[in-house]
Amino acid sequence: MTTVVNNPPPQNNNGGPAGMIIGVILVLVLTLLFFVYGLPMLRGTADSDRSGINVDVPENIDVNVNPSQQ
Repeated sequence: MTTVVNNPPPQNNNGGPAGMIIGVILVLVLTLLFFVYGLPMLRGTADSDRSGINVDVPENIDVNVNPSQQ
């Protein structure tokens, strides 16, 4: 009578959870970059009919500093 031994194939578990952790960090970084750079760029194209920010600066600014007398 022949005995058959079924050995399971070797398990190749090289990375463990490291790949998943790196993937989650990468998704978080890409999401952050989208909110910081992507959304303002999209809002800029939607608001193209506006002329932008208008700042009025006076021609002369008095910067004289009077020292206090003691």
